[in-house]
Amino acid sequence: MDILTSDELELIGVFPDRSTRLVFKGEEFILGPSFSLNKKSVGISFCIQEEKNGHQCLLIETSNSIAVWKSIKIRKKKPLNHHLSKIEKEELINSCLLELTKCIGPIATLIIEELEDEANNMSPIQFVNIIAEQIPDPKIALAFRQRMSQ
Repeated sequence: MDILTSDELELIGVFPDRSTRLVFKGEEFILGPSFSLNKKSVGISFCIQEEKNGHQCLLIETSNSIAVWKSIKIRKKKPLNHHLSKIEKEELINSCLLELTKCIGPIATLIIEELEDEANNMSPIQFVNIIAEQIPDPKIALAFRQRMSQ
């Protein structure tokens, strides 16, 4: 699940408020339910359930609401007990450190050191999103997410 602002999407030429379908990272999404910002946790819970059913979700935040976008294509479910191997975790951390350093410089080391233990308890996408949330500039955060998704 990716959580983005409508401004971040517009920077890459995607305008979710003008359509009921959008393409993001090569995947086609359809518009689902919207929630007020104070119900953001309900939107996140909805996405978690949809991802259990094999759909990828995007949460697009505007100034007054958060909309769920659900992938059309269903993905095969991963086993619930899937954890990163030690090598996969190290590769993920090293990749994040390299890309984050390109984005924000040497302070990246401090951020990665602070968050690296959390990599054991989440998917690589969740880990990347947690790191991106530490980047104050939304444009740079989006660039980091994009680099890590390639």
